[in-house]
Amino acid sequence: TMIDEVLDGNGFDPVTPIIRGLAYRNESLEVREQDLAKAEEHFRKAWGGAVWETGFQFTLLYNTGNSTRETGARLMKEMVESINPKFKIDVRGMEWPGYLDARRNGRLPIQVTGWGADYPDPDNFAMPFMHSQGDFAGPHSYSNPEGDEIIEAARVETDPAKRQELYYRLQEIWIEDAPGVLWQGIVSRFHRDWVQGYVFHPQQDKEFLLAPMSKGY
Repeated sequence: TMIDEVLDGNGFDPVTPIIRGLAYRNESLEVREQDLAKAEEHFRKAWGGAVWETGFQFTLLYNTGNSTRETGARLMKEMVESINPKFKIDVRGMEWPGYLDARRNGRLPIQVTGWGADYPDPDNFAMPFMHSQGDFAGPHSYSNPEGDEIIEAARVETDPAKRQELYYRLQEIWIEDAPGVLWQGIVSRFHRDWVQGYVFHPQQDKEFLLAPMSKGY
């Protein structure tokens, strides 16, 4: 629903944080389909059944001004609350500075946010999303010792075959643990046919900065 209706089809489920376009991505992994019956099964088992019986209530935050993330948060609320009326999620916007501070200090039990690559290597996604000290995994208390070990080994491994083996296993761990839900957006660029010599860079999100740097752009 998020991809089809909110992004107008301009996106896809990357399955794991090793997104499309990165080396060592396992293309054979299948997208997980939504299964509310399976979700109910897991909720019933959580904390020995206490979660299902007593329910829960927490706040799902997004940064104000980002309508895409707000919609994603409301979709999560709708799906979770449909499983059990005792499950309550309060969707709330927060200004970006406060949002970042709350995330860094582990005060967001769940959040909707984004990530842009610093460099085109799987480590730049594996570390924040899956390492216990990562930007996302750490504040949310996600920890998998095997995953940490793999990430630390893969980032310094120089043998491509061994590195692929490590990242393939890491992607399996993401699917087994399911610590998050992802979508990868698609950006389309259109140019007049007289534009020549332009080389597309998939990591660059601001191609044409025509205003002078002195103005702060």
